[in-house]
Amino acid sequence: MGESTASGSRPRQRVSVACLPCRRKRIKCDGAQPTCGSCLAKGESCEYIFTENKRKPPSKTYVQALEARIKSLEEQLSSRDKASVPECSSLNQDIGMSMSFDYTDDSEGLNPVSALAGLMGRFSICDNDGQLHYFGSQSNYHLTSTTLNSISIESTVSLQQQGLFAAERLGKSAPLSMELQDHLLELYWTWQNTGIYIIHKKAFLRAFKSRTYGKYCTPLLLSAIFAIASRFSDRAELRSDPEDTRTAGAAFFEQAKILFLYESQAAVVATVQAAALMSMRALSDGQEALGWLYCGNTARMAFNLGLNIDCSDNVVSGLVGDEEAEVRKVTWWGCFILEKLYSISVGRPSCTRQTQITCRKPSLDHDVEFEPWNPKVGGAAIPSRLVSTGHYAVKFLSIASEAMDQM
Repeated sequence: MGESTASGSRPRQRVSVACLPCRRKRIKCDGAQPTCGSCLAKGESCEYIFTENKRKPPSKTYVQALEARIKSLEEQLSSRDKASVPECSSLNQDIGMSMSFDYTDDSEGLNPVSALAGLMGRFSICDNDGQLHYFGSQSNYHLTSTTLNSISIESTVSLQQQGLFAAERLGKSAPLSMELQDHLLELYWTWQNTGIYIIHKKAFLRAFKSRTYGKYCTPLLLSAIFAIASRFSDRAELRSDPEDTRTAGAAFFEQAKILFLYESQAAVVATVQAAALMSMRALSDGQEALGWLYCGNTARMAFNLGLNIDCSDNVVSGLVGDEEAEVRKVTWWGCFILEKLYSISVGRPSCTRQTQITCRKPSLDHDVEFEPWNPKVGGAAIPSRLVSTGHYAVKFLSIASEAMDQM
């Protein structure tokens, strides 16, 4: 009696996966491998098929990812609820010395979504151009090794030289004196980069002055800058037709189109910036379709370089320098602003969604934020507020695009 009671109280053993013959016959399977007891007794071939079991609870990693996502959304809602309109008295403070802002500085801590970056994918250095690229978790590139010692295709510099040679042969080369280059750069920093902060001025000028073409300054980027900055100049020599102001910078834009065909094959950060400027230039010419195309190229190349992903871990490991990380942040959020503005203006779906972004906002650098801005010759300079303007633009466009995506 005692033995029967003990055996009766023993819990029934369950197995997570039954073999295929036992499943078909709907009989109990002990789960023994490679051959279960039932198949062994009957001399049958035992086969296990491991498929997704919908009754099986989700993995711990999946649950943690969902919890991090929920926490992030809750914090975003909470921050919006706590946002308050500043009092009028605060406007009387000295704007030249104040460094207080009513938005969150992303450098203070990681967003919980950043913790998911490892589950989403990883950065890799590609053999063809030696640049940092990003591949998602579903990419087959994770199955291959990416080392700089492998066979190299054409380098970025080689493609830049090929582009210049092609432009010259096609009669589209647009040489420019140093005096005019400085003139157009000054117009660009004054009027264009303050509107959409997409080029890190310090990194660009260092490369430009040393004539070091690479990640921060390329012939394509210079052509794109000159093409759009010419719109703000009254110099007749910058026009294809001296009597027609609409042709200002047209020669630089034609040269940029040819250079883009070559440099986009091994894109760097400067290529992304150039495509963004070409998009704005095309739109200013009334070429909406071409501008939309370059805007799409901008976003695609930015995703390819992983500009939308937080690279803080790569800075710690030494793979990315501090300045390069800042350049990547400035470039990404400039692309984000352009793409959102374009999508909203034409009423088309955006390709930059918040769920794809872990990149931090540009740092509140004092020299950049309070760089003197003087739009009027002889007038008093005021702080440019370059970084904070970009922060607010991102915030407002994120709210607007969120509503657009649900319409």
